[in-house]
Amino acid sequence: MTTLVTSLMTRLWCRKADPLFVTVLAHLGPLAEFECLVSCHGREEGMLSDMVVAVEDLGTVEFVMVSSAGPQNGGRTRSEGAVPPPPSYELPMPYVSGNRCGLRVVLPVPEHVLSLLPTANTQQPNDPPSFCVTPVLFNVGINEEVRHSYVFYSLAVFILA
Repeated sequence: MTTLVTSLMTRLWCRKADPLFVTVLAHLGPLAEFECLVSCHGREEGMLSDMVVAVEDLGTVEFVMVSSAGPQNGGRTRSEGAVPPPPSYELPMPYVSGNRCGLRVVLPVPEHVLSLLPTANTQQPNDPPSFCVTPVLFNVGINEEVRHSYVFYSLAVFILA
């Protein structure tokens, strides 16, 4: 989850806004690819099944984009003659709500990114745009040497017994 949220925030904040990416984001959602080098032998089988469940669960997470532009001082007004506060360099912070069955991640995005979003007929005017990701797990388990070591290990145990 952390990797996915960080990747999305980096793509939305650190690169020039791409209208095609924003359109795909709104209509299809991004494709999130994860790689794994765990084999299906021994104790690694449990790690692999945990990774599969974690990646599958990412498909149920709802990501909601909201404008990062808001009241800079929390809606408070500065009194006359007061010293202005120093400029703040707050980073946009996403936040997560819900539980494992229904997580919702709110992503603050720049205003110009939201302006590139197409208006959908099915979406209410006040509803923020949301999307889900399609997670994909590639496992390149390195197991050839492990298989040979298990064969030699069981043979050695058999001979010694």
